[in-house]
Amino acid sequence: MAKGYAPTRDVDHLMLEIASLVRQRESNVASYESKLADLGRRENEQKEKIVTLERVPFKAIRHFAEALMREDRRSAIRDYILFGLGVIVITVVALGLKWLGYWSASLLDTCCPAAR
Repeated sequence: MAKGYAPTRDVDHLMLEIASLVRQRESNVASYESKLADLGRRENEQKEKIVTLERVPFKAIRHFAEALMREDRRSAIRDYILFGLGVIVITVVALGLKWLGYWSASLLDTCCPAAR
């Protein structure tokens, strides 16, 4: 009689494994379906953007690109000016502190001993 139970236990064990695999596959399929739906939505959004961009005249795009390039040049010049002014201000402040006696070797030792 013990021999009769072993095959049923094996079959039950196999059925549980198969059921587990089926549940796992179903969850994977559901995950893939949701990802596919999301990608389909994103594809439609991109198609709408492409259609909108195709309607824009080429001259307008060129004008916009040129305006951006001019603005980039202005930004670069502004950045260089601000950097130079920053260096000048720091130098003036350091010289002023040194002249007033607040900047000394002891202050340098306090804040950064490795600088000596």
